[in-house]
Amino acid sequence: MAKLLIFVTIIPLLTLLCSSFSLENPTDRRILVLLDDFAIKSSHSLFFKSLQTRGYELDFKLADDPKIGLQRYGQYLYDGLIIFSPTIERFGGSIDLAAILDFVDSGHDLILGADASASDLIREIATECGVDFDEDPAAMVIDHTSYAVSDTEGDHTLIASDDFIQSDVILGREKIKASQTFLAPVLFQGIGHSLNPANSLVLKVLSASPSAYSANPKSKLSNPPPLSGSSISLVSVVQARNNARILISGSLSMFGNRYVVKFMKNLSCDYSHEKSGNEQFLAELSKWVFHERGFLKAVNVSHHKAGDADEPAMYRINDDLEYSVEIYEWSGTSWEPYVADDVQVQFYMMSPYVLKTLSTDQKGLYYTAFKVPDVYGVFQFKIEYQRLGYSSLSLSKQIPVRPFRHNEYERFLPAAYPYYGAAFSMGFTIRETTMISFNEQYHKKKVVFIMGSTGSGKSRLSIDLAIHFQSEIINSDKIQVYKGLDITTNKVSASEQQGVPHHLLGDFDPNSDFTANDFCHHALSSVERILESERVPIIVGGSNTYIEALVEDPSIDFRSKYDCCFIWLDVSLPILHSFVSKRVDQMVRAGLVDEVRGIFVPDADYTRGIRRAIGVPEMDEYFQAEMNDDDDKEKRDKLLDAAIEEIKANTCKLASCQRGKIERLRNELGWLMHRIDATIVFEKRGEKGESNKEVEVAWENFVKKPCLEIVADFLKENEKVIALEALLSNSMVLKEEEKVVAPEILISNPMALKEDEKVVAPEILISNAMALKEDEKVAAPEKNLISNPMAQPSEGLQVGT
Repeated sequence: MAKLLIFVTIIPLLTLLCSSFSLENPTDRRILVLLDDFAIKSSHSLFFKSLQTRGYELDFKLADDPKIGLQRYGQYLYDGLIIFSPTIERFGGSIDLAAILDFVDSGHDLILGADASASDLIREIATECGVDFDEDPAAMVIDHTSYAVSDTEGDHTLIASDDFIQSDVILGREKIKASQTFLAPVLFQGIGHSLNPANSLVLKVLSASPSAYSANPKSKLSNPPPLSGSSISLVSVVQARNNARILISGSLSMFGNRYVVKFMKNLSCDYSHEKSGNEQFLAELSKWVFHERGFLKAVNVSHHKAGDADEPAMYRINDDLEYSVEIYEWSGTSWEPYVADDVQVQFYMMSPYVLKTLSTDQKGLYYTAFKVPDVYGVFQFKIEYQRLGYSSLSLSKQIPVRPFRHNEYERFLPAAYPYYGAAFSMGFTIRETTMISFNEQYHKKKVVFIMGSTGSGKSRLSIDLAIHFQSEIINSDKIQVYKGLDITTNKVSASEQQGVPHHLLGDFDPNSDFTANDFCHHALSSVERILESERVPIIVGGSNTYIEALVEDPSIDFRSKYDCCFIWLDVSLPILHSFVSKRVDQMVRAGLVDEVRGIFVPDADYTRGIRRAIGVPEMDEYFQAEMNDDDDKEKRDKLLDAAIEEIKANTCKLASCQRGKIERLRNELGWLMHRIDATIVFEKRGEKGESNKEVEVAWENFVKKPCLEIVADFLKENEKVIALEALLSNSMVLKEEEKVVAPEILISNPMALKEDEKVVAPEILISNAMALKEDEKVAAPEKNLISNPMAQPSEGLQVGT
């Protein structure tokens, strides 16, 4: 059995789907040829010989042979299929319509030749490929103008067409000629077809002339023909999205020896042809169908920061980056550089933030450079390249983009130099006031908020952070505060809590009315208790109105007391909707129905307490039927199914509403949020939403690690201003005769300082304030370590280690 070679170009973390066989060795391919009669092997020998000359191994079989098959033990035996059996009603062996479609869906190629006797099976194969033959089984293409006059038949069904597709990649660069001088039309005798307008992958390769029409040549026309003019396609091709290629012709005879060497004269021309253009037309077209032309591959995809050579693990917003890829085209014997000016790359996250057309060096290398947008999350480099006649390229590589860390922003803004000078000059006269303001600004207590739609993974993230940072969790879900309905409200179980203390979780009477004011009161109390125990409070939940009330209520004045870090765990809504629907199914299997049945009360108020939870009011009609002893099981099953579907729909609505509220807090109220896109985690879940190894790896890399960095930086902010506080509280650092020069003078004219002017370098004092002793003096800028880092400390300057 010949080998089935699969050529896949693999680049780091990037897969390019190519053809089902390798063009590294194009002669090592097998093609199955199905015939109505072995006589076709002789009558069409010139076409078959052209394939064999180019290295194809043809396996001729009768279409009804009971032993034929396209695959064995799950492996395909052939790389291509030619069907020259227009009258076959049923294939032999294991081949049928589904087998042929699976063959094409697996990336293999197909040539289908039909004629006026085409069976329903052949017509159905064509229809599945986007081609509809004339429904009249006796119809043929007739042309009283463009027909071959050498033919003795008087019905004008042997037509001569030269209306070719204008594509060098499909038909080759050389014009189809019968001699060195004249273009040669193609002889066609058979049935015409139309293209399915809904299928954009089908192309006309050879069309009829404007004077042609499709009808029964043996009967008079009584009605306008359904197909006429140039809308009639004689030969069509399909370039599938998986790069499989299909050729469909309504004339089997056009492949035959008779029409290849036929002497002919076209009535519309003043000259004759020694032979038709069929031979060259079919040879060039078969080269395209079997991937000898128009086949692309991409290799050596690279991206890195401008000036670097190595690919980074992530980018930072506003980084300058460079992207490149090499693209080659198969020429029939070797890979040659592909040259085009329409290859584009997208920098994509839910939608393209950057779209750049790649430049080329004409040697196969495509490249561009751009700035990372001022948005952080998980982006993709994407190339989706589709061009008429060429195999498509689909490249994708994920890369996270992070925001600036707090210490990466510009330390001194040039426009603010006058304000810096004023601040330093006044610092010693209002030192006590400055200390009070400083303490208020930088000694706020830290509180972390985790927000997001239902099902986005907030609870898991809060536990991951709490374990790492010795924290305690405060629940802000207005339904989970109640006791009971642990399955329906999706409470975190004791085992999932992993020993992390949780507050306001299942603590309140399920029949009480827990309001936003109640939440603010209990949450503030819990925050203070957690801070007193020198732990970090993490507030997590989906009730954004409660969180807004806590943070924005002027009577609480939360922001003046606490420093807030908001993390928004976001998931693409279509992906999230699919997941939460599957999660409802899991909850039903876990016992949701029995749990809700336990609190069911006829005519209950579903606007108060735990009965507001999604999953409770939806079950009312089903439980009413149960209570009334309705014996119609089918009816009750339908009511239960309807209730479950309503729970899913309401959960999806809740997720959309929660996301909208978060966007309002960010866009309208100006909340600074760290948005973490967790879509990739959910994309890797199984069909039932279950977790797996890929999910855990994605969670670790795209959710947990970035959030650990964000919270770590947030908690360290106090430590990084200790030196500045020490400077302000230790007036002995500067002696009376020491003067402070405004920063704009120091920077613009450092040599203007006199010898007795002593300047305290802010960087040194902030980072190492406690190292300065009372008698230490700071050298002038031309001598200090900032302007001259290689210099040794002078006698008047001592720098602590």
